[in-house]
Amino acid sequence: MNNLRKKEDFIAEVGLDLCKDYWGKGLMFETIKEVILFGFVQMVLDIINATVDPKNERSFKLFFFHI
Repeated sequence: MNNLRKKEDFIAEVGLDLCKDYWGKGLMFETIKEVILFGFVQMVLDIINATVDPKNERSFKLFFFHI
């Protein structure tokens, strides 16, 4: 028996917000890395979307890392 699933059931979106006092300390990198790993491994997501303001260069770069 094959179990078919709808793609829209396995998509998530992630967003970030961090107090300015903690910027540049690597906290979001470590956090988002674990969130993405959890999403793909534990939740078996196919896609994780993130909307980032392109003017926020640090947030934009955050999503271009290799695990």
